[in-house]
Amino acid sequence: MRTEAETALAVLTMGAAEKDPVLSHAITLQGMEEQRHADILRLLTEKYGISVPKFAPEAPQDPNWAFMRIGYGECFDSFFAFGLFALARDSGFFLRTSSSSSSRSCRRKGATSSST
Repeated sequence: MRTEAETALAVLTMGAAEKDPVLSHAITLQGMEEQRHADILRLLTEKYGISVPKFAPEAPQDPNWAFMRIGYGECFDSFFAFGLFALARDSGFFLRTSSSSSSRSCRRKGATSSST
């Protein structure tokens, strides 16, 4: 939760520092999405009675550096998450399906291929 809140503030700070209005708006929207992640985690910890120490993130001194560092960290997060999914898939933890069976599952029940 702390990481998401710090990320949100850093991205929002970068959005405010960006001079190009279109980029500023896009970056600010991403900051709002990161804040939504922090809010969801906060609500979940409250709902399930998980104690989380109070904290107040501080805006970064150098918004450009903080923004680049966050992007780098997000890439690593994705790399490791996809790697964990691949390990789970390869270990048999996830049920494998063929592409033809997954496309059939998207069809309306009882429909034939000529009616879809």
